[in-house]
Amino acid sequence: MSDSFFVSEKRSREEDEAHDIFEDEESLDSLSESDEESKETPAEKRLRLAKEYIENMRADIADDEIDAAEIDKELIASRMLNAQMEEGGRIFKFIASNFDFSDEYVENISIKKFRGHRLAVTAVCISENEKFLFTASKDSNIIKWDLETGKKLHTFGSCIPPKSKKGKGKESLPNPDGHFDHILALAVSSDGKYLASAGKDKQIHIWDAKENKHLKCFKQHRKAVTGLAFRKGHNQLYSSSLDRTIKIWNIDELSYVETLFGHQDGVVSIDSLSRENCVTVGLRDRTVRLFKIIEESQLVFRASIPHGGSLDVVKMLDENCFASGSDNGTLCLWNINKKKPTFSLVGAHSQGIISLATVKFSDLLVSGSSDGSIKFWKLISDQGIVKKAELIGSLSVDGYLNSLSLSSSGKFLGVSIGQEPRLGRWGINKNVQNSCLLIDLTSIIVSKE
Repeated sequence: MSDSFFVSEKRSREEDEAHDIFEDEESLDSLSESDEESKETPAEKRLRLAKEYIENMRADIADDEIDAAEIDKELIASRMLNAQMEEGGRIFKFIASNFDFSDEYVENISIKKFRGHRLAVTAVCISENEKFLFTASKDSNIIKWDLETGKKLHTFGSCIPPKSKKGKGKESLPNPDGHFDHILALAVSSDGKYLASAGKDKQIHIWDAKENKHLKCFKQHRKAVTGLAFRKGHNQLYSSSLDRTIKIWNIDELSYVETLFGHQDGVVSIDSLSRENCVTVGLRDRTVRLFKIIEESQLVFRASIPHGGSLDVVKMLDENCFASGSDNGTLCLWNINKKKPTFSLVGAHSQGIISLATVKFSDLLVSGSSDGSIKFWKLISDQGIVKKAELIGSLSVDGYLNSLSLSSSGKFLGVSIGQEPRLGRWGINKNVQNSCLLIDLTSIIVSKE
């Protein structure tokens, strides 16, 4: 496995000086505490962190006084087990077998249509608590919906540039509180506090998803920003761009962290899980890259795509495995220890695969295509390595399925639909309605874990 060069841009001198001043002002007590922690053995550190985790869980549960002591213990044990399993980095939620796509179940599937965008809907994401659904469009607007009722709760509006005879209106905008061009990506943090959006205007906007307020606009990318991903359980954000770079952001501090290089063509998709890693795909450089932030290295995986095709989307399955989709309809599964795909299915879709979705750390994968088909796959693992994807069912709608989002329970699937693809204007189908579908999968879940 080859490691390509990895370059990090440092924070500005002013930020470093401000950080030093902040550290100098810390209390002696906190310094003493830090010294004590630094002397901990690994076992003592794990014990301390476990105790802190339990206390935090108790504090969360204390908000609801109706919970009995036994329920308290069960909830804490369940959360700690999930946290421990996620730390292991492998698939541990085996839910795909619970889905039955027999006609008797499929005919009872409930589908809600969310209409509110004028142009193609390019991105959709469901909040971790399954209360809200967010959609974005080429009309430069973001809409927050109530997932249960389908009611529109708020519109994060666009900022339309002033007209300019010389065509420089967009360039002269003074830090607008909104996008002025196609929005191409959305991401919501695990705690549901932050919503990030990005697009063709080269900007990343950060919003307070709970208070519906604009917080920050980042303008460091030089070309369209095509992908966003929050690190699971953290407010660290990764962004990908057609400028061939990946950038890292600290959203708690609303600050830029560093830039990662390596791709030889525009980066169009990015994903991340719990570890400080991110996986990306480059259009026609035909590579999938796993960036290891801490190690300051990257792993490069090369896909064999005939006829000059491209990779369009990537999704992490667990910390060691990920899936990719290409414009010729090929679905590939990858493992970080293998240079070539562990599984490759040519013709998984009749046209290009442009969207993927998973329940994090589960054996369920959903793929969407420009042909309007949605396919559900069961991931087959052997000794912790995903070796195969087995088709368990499919659904069909009209339009380009530009984005998919599975809820954390796997009960809901958000589908963004457009008359045209997310990154272009070709193959326009005017018979399609620009909208978002919320598919309730409860009726086809016939058994529970």
